[in-house]
Amino acid sequence: MSLSMPEPAKALADERAGEASFAGLLRSSGGAPRLDAGLAAIAAEEQPGVRAADALAALDDAAAGVRVLPGAGVYERVARVNRRLFDELGLRADGLRPDDPAPALLDRVLAEGLGLPAMLAAVWVAVGRRVGLDPEPVAFPGHYLVALAGPDARFFVDPSRRGAVLREVELRERLALVAGSADVEPETWARFVSRVSDGAVLLRLCRALAGIHARRDDWAGALRALDRVLLLEPEAVVEHRDRGTALMKLGRREEAREAFATYLALEPEAWDRARVQVLLATLAG
Repeated sequence: MSLSMPEPAKALADERAGEASFAGLLRSSGGAPRLDAGLAAIAAEEQPGVRAADALAALDDAAAGVRVLPGAGVYERVARVNRRLFDELGLRADGLRPDDPAPALLDRVLAEGLGLPAMLAAVWVAVGRRVGLDPEPVAFPGHYLVALAGPDARFFVDPSRRGAVLREVELRERLALVAGSADVEPETWARFVSRVSDGAVLLRLCRALAGIHARRDDWAGALRALDRVLLLEPEAVVEHRDRGTALMKLGRREEAREAFATYLALEPEAWDRARVQVLLATLAG
C-alpha cells in the first residue's frame, strides 16, 4: 500500500516529457509557472543531457519516500518531510562555494544534498505539496522559510536549519533583531511573512545562478540565467546592464551595445551611468 499522497495539481505533458524550454514553460503557464516545473526546466537548460522529466522524476522519488499514514495531521506530515529531506537525503546549506552552480540545480541538490537556502525551501515546498500539505514560500530576511497553517496557528519551517519549526513569537524576535527595534510594525511583519509566488522563488534562484556563473567567468551561463530573469520579471533594469557585460565578454558587441543602451534608457540617472557610457563608446569603436 502506498503511504504517500500525489500532488493534486496536474503536470503539463510537455513538462513531463522534458521538451519545454523555460521560455516555453512561461508561455504555457500564462507567466505563472509551477515551482517544480520551473526548477526542472532550469536544471535541464543548465546541464546538457539532463531532461526536465528526469529532474521531476527525482523530485517524485524524493516525495515517494515520505511515509505518511492516512489521516496524519499537519505536524506529523512536516516531521515526515523533514526526516526524508534532511536525515535520509542529507539536504543542507553548509559548505556552499560562491562559484558552484550545483546547489541551485534541482537534480544535483537531490542527488548530492548541498543546496542554496532558496533551493532547500523550494524543494521542501515541492515535496510538501506532494504529500498533502499546502506549504507557502516566504521571503524572510536572510533566507527563505516555509509557512504552513497548523490546527491552532500558522507556523514556519526553516529548511536551512534542518527543517526547524518556528512559532510566530520566535520569528518576531528574529525580525526585531534585523529591524533593530523591539517593536515590529504590523506592515513590516506582514511584508516579510506573506506568501510569495512560485515565480518569485524561481526569480531568486535565477539571479543567484547569474552571479555564480559570472564569478566563474562562465558568461554563456550568466547570459542564460539573466535571460530567464527578464522572462520572469520583464520590468527588471539592472539585468540589462549585466546582460551587456556578459554579451561583451562573449564578443557579441552589437548585442552588448543594445543591452547597455536599454539599461541607460530605463535608468537615466543610474549611479554607474558614466562607466556604462564608456563601455558604449568602447564598443562603438
